[in-house]
Amino acid sequence: MNKEHSFKKFRIKSLRVKWVTLTLTFILGMFLIFSTFIYYNATQMMSIEGRKNIELTIEDMVRQLSQSDQSLDKKTSNTLLSKAVKISGGKGNYTVNVGNLIAELGQDELYAYVYSADKKLVVETRPKKDYQSKPLVQNIHLRRVNGMPGFVVGKEVRSKKTNKVVGYVQLFYELDDLNHIRKDIVHNIEIFVVIGLIISFLGAILISHYFLDPLQKLVNTMKIMQEDPMTDERTPLPKDKNELWELTKSSNHMMDQVQRYIHQQEQFVEDVSHELRTPVAIIEGHLQMLNRWGKDDPEILSESLEASLQEIDRMKALVQEMLDLTRIDQEELQYQNETCVARSLVQQVLNNFQILYPDFSFVLNDELLEPVEVCICHRHLEQLLVILIDNAVKYSTDKKVVHVTLSANTRHLEIAVQDFGEGISKEDLQKIFDRFYRVDKARSRQKGGNGLGLAIAQKLVEVYHGKLSVDSILDEGTVFHIELPIKKEK
Repeated sequence: MNKEHSFKKFRIKSLRVKWVTLTLTFILGMFLIFSTFIYYNATQMMSIEGRKNIELTIEDMVRQLSQSDQSLDKKTSNTLLSKAVKISGGKGNYTVNVGNLIAELGQDELYAYVYSADKKLVVETRPKKDYQSKPLVQNIHLRRVNGMPGFVVGKEVRSKKTNKVVGYVQLFYELDDLNHIRKDIVHNIEIFVVIGLIISFLGAILISHYFLDPLQKLVNTMKIMQEDPMTDERTPLPKDKNELWELTKSSNHMMDQVQRYIHQQEQFVEDVSHELRTPVAIIEGHLQMLNRWGKDDPEILSESLEASLQEIDRMKALVQEMLDLTRIDQEELQYQNETCVARSLVQQVLNNFQILYPDFSFVLNDELLEPVEVCICHRHLEQLLVILIDNAVKYSTDKKVVHVTLSANTRHLEIAVQDFGEGISKEDLQKIFDRFYRVDKARSRQKGGNGLGLAIAQKLVEVYHGKLSVDSILDEGTVFHIELPIKKEK
């Protein structure tokens, strides 16, 4: 048992762990996708911008240098480039700072080389970086120079006048800053992911508490009910009306139903054991008498068998009534939307009783202006009328008249069943709807009553949200009043 309890506890905990793990995995995946997208686009944009700028720079330099009609040398190159670049003196070669175009890229990253027609280096913008002694005519491509990646491009310079090759221009754009920026982006992404994971972890725990705590409370309540099915413990409803609220409400309703069924079962067993004791004892007494000496006497044998059969019939009726009483709650859901027309049903029931009891007079006082549709199943209203009218017949004395009155207001149909019999005392009026209660037990048994009819009637009326009441004067008669809701017009 302890192992099973530990296993269930582990499963509940693992659900919380799975919730947090899946949440973190999902959010981390989203972070990584988003970060990869940002990183790729940022580096691509910087790379494209670098290629574009180096292309514009070499085009500008070739355009300026192509004005020469002789092989490029230091003086000619510096003179032509001075229109686009600022020249400053230096040891050996001139250092040429190419104006705004190079400034956009950052002069520290740009290496520009000018060669003569015979491919001799004549000008460089930065001290030589072990690049190459001979120029190469090539499109922009990525290359490593001294272990440093960068863009390389080379073009020949043709004179505008003669269209002859007068020199060459070679550019190398170092991507060291781009690498630093990439590293900064990766570093920032790492920080962003760590912070995001911490926030996501805390958020996942809070969300798991929000969703799983009501489930845990529900499980705890069910465990309590498992140990004590008749406990009054119920799961408190969540504040927000959502699916968990519906689940908790349904669970509490289900527990109420289970308890009601358990109570009905216990009540049924208790009633059967209590009420069947008398007829069983009577049958047992007759059989013992027959067994001892009555079997040889035809008159006693016939009397005992007849009495035993009467008690068996009474037991069958008793069991049937108890089953009817037990089923009423279950039938509420099945017939809750049923309706019937009261006037025709009441008239039919009275006609049936008139045939059964021809010495009685059954009077219908119909005060309804039009047919009324009442919210109750046809069979249940018939059963209700039969119980009350049968009681009126049983407890009538000299005046064998039963009055049934139909009336209605805006909300309810009212049915009154009146007899002019022995009546009920004030003390007994408070108890007549109790199960198995009889005003006069001896007379009730003689009349075939089990004390369940009025309990069934009251339960039927309550199921359909109606009301059953009684007025009685001892030795003058009794009136039962039924109120049932009228079907609302749509």
